Amino acid sequence: MQWGRSWPCARPFVRKAEAATHTLRLLMRQSHAIKELIAEFEAKLKAKITPTFFDGNAEVFSKLKVHSTKHFDIVMADGF
Repeated sequence: MQWGRSWPCARPFVRKAEAATHTLRLLMRQSHAIKELIAEFEAKLKAKITPTFFDGNAEVFSKLKVHSTKHFDIVMADGF
């Protein structure tokens, strides 16, 4: 090894967080989607809410079983 020689090292690719679009994916009942509250949340936090609606807990279970939890950030269900 020679002193003073710089060794190449791998550096991670880093991007500014401001450039990324923030999206929160919800699995929820349509009756819980209050338009005014969602609009206020999106404006205040500069994030987008993308809801997926369901009719009953059996449908929630089925969606989670098929898609796994990686497709949703928050799951709002009854009685789980």
